[in-house]
Amino acid sequence: MANLYDDIQRMLDKIFIRMLSTDRRGFKIGKKNEKFSFVDIMIIRVVGQLQGVSVFDLIYTLDMDRGIVSTAVSKLMKNNYIFKEKSEHDGRVQILKLTDSGLSIYETINQKENDLVNFILRDLTSNEQKAILKFLSRIRQTMVSKYDVE
Repeated sequence: MANLYDDIQRMLDKIFIRMLSTDRRGFKIGKKNEKFSFVDIMIIRVVGQLQGVSVFDLIYTLDMDRGIVSTAVSKLMKNNYIFKEKSEHDGRVQILKLTDSGLSIYETINQKENDLVNFILRDLTSNEQKAILKFLSRIRQTMVSKYDVE
């Protein structure tokens, strides 16, 4: 068990380091291989999934700092991936929506995520897939309960 513990710890370290370095460099997505951060990708995903969302609801959904979200939204608007329009229900509220370019990036992100999950699960039995889900759930629970990360 101790050998597996050390191997798992090393693998988690490698995953986290790779995620951080990739985020710093940016994920190349789309026809122009434009660079997107994790925050950019999450914003595009939420706006695409909800087919429009207020900035307040986006901040709440992502549970991120308002400044980080606002900076990323401004960048995505400047690069023509999202736009704001007044809410039909409350003219004081601005709704974020995807542009055609944003929709294309959203579809590319979804396809890449699907390809990744299919690649990971491809040769695994149902029980092995359940074990992975249990492991990931436990990681998330631990982060929420011990490190106050949600």
